[in-house]
Amino acid sequence: MHDLHDLHLFLIVQKGDLRTKSGWHGTGDCIAFDILDGTSFEFKFTRSSWETVMKGADGNEELANLPITVNYGTDGTHLYEYTVLNWRDPIVVSVSPLNGATDVPVDASIVVTWSQAMAATACPAVWVEPNPANLIPATCNFDPLTHKMTITPTNNLPWGADISVGLSGLVDAGGDAQQINFPLTFTTIFLKVYLPLILR
Repeated sequence: MHDLHDLHLFLIVQKGDLRTKSGWHGTGDCIAFDILDGTSFEFKFTRSSWETVMKGADGNEELANLPITVNYGTDGTHLYEYTVLNWRDPIVVSVSPLNGATDVPVDASIVVTWSQAMAATACPAVWVEPNPANLIPATCNFDPLTHKMTITPTNNLPWGADISVGLSGLVDAGGDAQQINFPLTFTTIFLKVYLPLILR
């Protein structure tokens, strides 16, 4: 999972072209344009489209374009650094149980931490694999301060079952849809029956 808060992005402008690199863990995409020294322009960072554009800390605040005037100086490079506060689309930051977890208690709640506040109606489906129609009734509560969504099944989860949670296409408090699906499937603990030992 990516830490998408306070994501540090950088823009490197070199003589003859403009190169943008963004991402996490040292990876990113590169796009090149011809830019003349002294050129002024405005831009915004996105992860691919306008649905994933940079936003204020709450994920909804519209931010002004970022201005830049190319100045190559003596080394032919102009470095522009910027820290993204949040993105327009809601993103899963962490989950509990973890994806792929085993021996999960049947009375466990599912906790999903988001990058921003979610809509009150954003309650994902929970089902028993392999049939998404085999739904598990559950309720959702959201803490707007921590952005934690707690999904509580109405009854205990079935023993020794693969449980999936539909973390895709959910909508945040500003009406923006989730763009990055998050796989979450875990296995509950198997029922263990201990029989008494009878000696004759």
